[in-house]
Amino acid sequence: MKEKAFRPLFPPGILDGSIVILGTGIAIYHILSTFFIIQGETEHYITHLGSLLVLLMLVNLRKAGKTKSLCIILPCMILGVITMLYAWFGVDRLQGEVEFISDTDFIMGILMMIPVIVATWLWWGPIIPLMVIASILYFAFGHHLSGTLYHTVFSPKYVVSMLTTSLNYGMFGYLLPISANLVFYFMLFGGVMQGVGVVPSFIELGKLLGRVLPGGPAYSALIGSSLVGMITGSGSANVAVTGTFSIPAMIQSGFRRHEAAAIEGSVSTGGQITPPVMGAAGFIIASFLGVAYIEVVQMAVLGAALYYLSLFFGIAIFSYSRGFQRYTGPVEMKVVFRRFPVFIAALLLLIVLLVERYSVTFSCTSAIIVTMIMAFVLIPESRSIRVVARSLTEGAKMAAQIAMALAIIGMLAQVANTTAIAPKISVAILSLTKGMVVPSLILIAIIAVLLGMGLPLTAAYLITAVTLLPSMWSLGVDIAASHFFVFYFAVWGAISP
Repeated sequence: MKEKAFRPLFPPGILDGSIVILGTGIAIYHILSTFFIIQGETEHYITHLGSLLVLLMLVNLRKAGKTKSLCIILPCMILGVITMLYAWFGVDRLQGEVEFISDTDFIMGILMMIPVIVATWLWWGPIIPLMVIASILYFAFGHHLSGTLYHTVFSPKYVVSMLTTSLNYGMFGYLLPISANLVFYFMLFGGVMQGVGVVPSFIELGKLLGRVLPGGPAYSALIGSSLVGMITGSGSANVAVTGTFSIPAMIQSGFRRHEAAAIEGSVSTGGQITPPVMGAAGFIIASFLGVAYIEVVQMAVLGAALYYLSLFFGIAIFSYSRGFQRYTGPVEMKVVFRRFPVFIAALLLLIVLLVERYSVTFSCTSAIIVTMIMAFVLIPESRSIRVVARSLTEGAKMAAQIAMALAIIGMLAQVANTTAIAPKISVAILSLTKGMVVPSLILIAIIAVLLGMGLPLTAAYLITAVTLLPSMWSLGVDIAASHFFVFYFAVWGAISP
């Protein structure tokens, strides 16, 4: 019996066109916002979240069947548009209002949470949304609990205003500006780099190294993933880009399937700790520390270098022990000479501008423009409006995924701050470990790894940082070191069985 063909609610061509048009429009809006003041700061954050919410829902409509689209995705997309417009038009009245909101504001504030929670659930799975829902319930009803978990009584309107309608806290608190002013531009930079065809040069460079050392395709994965990681900051995106070549090539060279997958997973995971793009977590670390992002980049360089150096020696020793041969296939040097200079020039410009303390928005936008100009000159395949539009759209789609996660985790962080749950957890940890540093660090590392196994890096790091870092500080651990400690162990959770 034949399975029914998958059919989305709307014709695929219409959905694909809508995604490209909206994604390109969002990218152009953010680029223009770098040079011109288009609207107020809060209005910008609402526009950022609302437009990316619609984009992510359109992407989900493209992948979902009719029933799911009609019952869940389309209603949530419409609800998201209505609630974001309500916030945008009422920004002067709502901004800063805490507790003393109208009944209509109260209802709209609750409805505002729903599409963001659903969008996060559709993309990242149920764990983050369920944790946030549990935290909201704790915020509203935690005063009924006894003992350590008890907190002060908060009125329902206070809860909703702190999470949504005040437009200064919760969903629109300190994490959403990180998405709108920092993360988006780096994701756009990575999307454009991939879209104009720079990535194939990374693979060819890896092949060159593989001609010198045994286990050749493994080095293609190592070089390719480290370079892709520098522009995406995403482990999963890294695997998707480089793994399609490296895993089959490693298997063909004699690696067992699980060995090829393990190598690709390990080298791709390093992309999340490799500057200059380390995903949203790097920007959140800079925000927590109150320093420029370039300072976080400088702190991260040594750790990333040591990680990839250890992988290099690990692959070399493993390849020698198994007697693998060098790579003997062709290397497209034309691809390297035409495409790699685009990456080098844009990356150097980005780093120089950041070191000179130009804003992230200006630095990334400048690098994006240089990438497009050089790609137009050197890469014939990129000389197309369609390629440019799809590149901008890919960047916007990557940014949308992170924006939803940051918006929803912003509510969880607000609950932790307002209810003072973090110090209570810190006291519990110190009590459990008798205030000893090493046992406390081991326990926190285990928690970070466990969270990293089931959550995206940003969520795993942020939850650990908000709830557990105070216990490390009370033990005298350096603040910057403590952030990188939980960050690294949250990253390792992604490759922990």
